[in-house]
Amino acid sequence: MLRLEILSSATWSENILEPWRTLFESCREATPFQSPEWIRTWWQVYGPGKKPRVLCWYSGNDLVGIFPLAIWRWPWRAIRAMGTGNSDYLGPLCAPGFESMICASLAEFLAKSQDFDLVDLHQIRDRSALAGSLETWPHHGQAECPVLELPSTFEDYLKLLGKSLRYDVNKGFRREPDIRTAATPEEALKFLQIFVDLHESRWKNRGLPGAFRLPKTRAFHEFWVQNAVQRGQLCLSVLFDHEQPIGALYAMAAGDSTFFYQSGFAPEAKSLSPGTVLVANAIRNAIEQGHRTFDFLRGAEPYKLRWQPQETRTNLRFAWAVRGPLGPVGIAVNRAEARIEASLRARLEGRGLVR
Repeated sequence: MLRLEILSSATWSENILEPWRTLFESCREATPFQSPEWIRTWWQVYGPGKKPRVLCWYSGNDLVGIFPLAIWRWPWRAIRAMGTGNSDYLGPLCAPGFESMICASLAEFLAKSQDFDLVDLHQIRDRSALAGSLETWPHHGQAECPVLELPSTFEDYLKLLGKSLRYDVNKGFRREPDIRTAATPEEALKFLQIFVDLHESRWKNRGLPGAFRLPKTRAFHEFWVQNAVQRGQLCLSVLFDHEQPIGALYAMAAGDSTFFYQSGFAPEAKSLSPGTVLVANAIRNAIEQGHRTFDFLRGAEPYKLRWQPQETRTNLRFAWAVRGPLGPVGIAVNRAEARIEASLRARLEGRGLVR
């Protein structure tokens, strides 16, 4: 018998932290965005002013599912997943075999609760149990995520690449690149700063601010990388040329997958193809660690498609008014935001930042 408990205090995570970690580590399909480290950091940085609604499902005394939600209280009461905004995948974390029951229970909660005017669930994977449970509710496509299914050896993978990219990868590795990966909290902070500097310098050349300019965004990643590196979830690498950083790649690990989050490189080092070398190295490491997939996350840009991902998954956004006059207003604003987001993505896709 499945039992639902809803946590609503500001200290909601204290008593479930270890069971949550156990559940996360047992799920092959888990993503970094469902980890206690990611969500607790998000709550620390973005939680003030919001009301937690953390749904926990138990079978007997075992935690078999968790979906941390929160209520945004202005200008309308909207319930969203914790992690909304900087997470590429969102949805409940479920123990194998409990997915359908948990998502049916979640749908019932959303339909019956009186606490909010608007339901607004971002980045729900189209093939997930939750998408199936909510398929008749209003939704639209939000992002595309190319995913590479990894062969058993890196040599086998290279055979899948086009001639030009395979040549660039082999040429880059023949140089014996100096790639260093953060292994301690101190290195994680140092490499994060290098990554942000390189990322912003590349975007600045295009007259854009980059994705890490806001103080809260920087604070979030500074907190998270220090925790994640200690639990083996962080893959933050920097490529050096004569002790000068020329490229950085920010990736994560969870379940049996590696997730490519962002990258940056020095524009003046373009001829050395630092992005190509770093992505190839990350894929090679993923294969050596026995990972099943290499997920390029949001954005089906051409530079990602060069790496021959076999499938492109679609993320969905489910949004509907629940009650009261403010719900429909929230829906109208959300639709306008979605159109702006789609327009910006259409302009930026193809302007790849990896070389």
